[in-house]
Amino acid sequence: MINANPVIMAYIASVSFFLLCFSLFLFLLFLFFFSFFFLSLTQNDSIACPDCGQGTCNDGASGDGQCVCQTGWINSEGNNCNSCAAGYYGDGIGCYICNKNQYSIDGTICLSCPENSTSKLGSSSILDCKCDSFNYYPDNQTFTCLPCPLGYLLNESNICQSNSFLLFSFFFFPRVQ
Repeated sequence: MINANPVIMAYIASVSFFLLCFSLFLFLLFLFFFSFFFLSLTQNDSIACPDCGQGTCNDGASGDGQCVCQTGWINSEGNNCNSCAAGYYGDGIGCYICNKNQYSIDGTICLSCPENSTSKLGSSSILDCKCDSFNYYPDNQTFTCLPCPLGYLLNESNICQSNSFLLFSFFFFPRVQ
């Protein structure tokens, strides 16, 4: 075995220790900058979002923090989704009035009036649908328009009332086909 000078061996050991510490320092420095760079790439600059209610927030790096509302709801000043007024419906962008022969109770969707009935533009209740066929009365239990029984006529109060003349004429003056 070769006899080594203790001074040289101490010098080599100290240089080796220094190189080991310096390598460890460079490695930790690399990890620090890499993690900082990586986190800055993956971190989005999100805009704080409000509670949109019936919608979602348009957040993220390209978002504007505004609510995107579900169908039947409208964005109110960018911070909340509200339903439209009765008689209207919403599409997530705006509120629109219900057509004739339709109604909307809660402002989310327009529903058609029952058969044999009509309503005005912007109706807000099924009770706005009025029976339009001759001798039909509104049935408040089924919300439909039903014909009065044979021999009855509809009076001003929307009640079928017996009409003896009509009954008399039906039996004595039959319809010609």
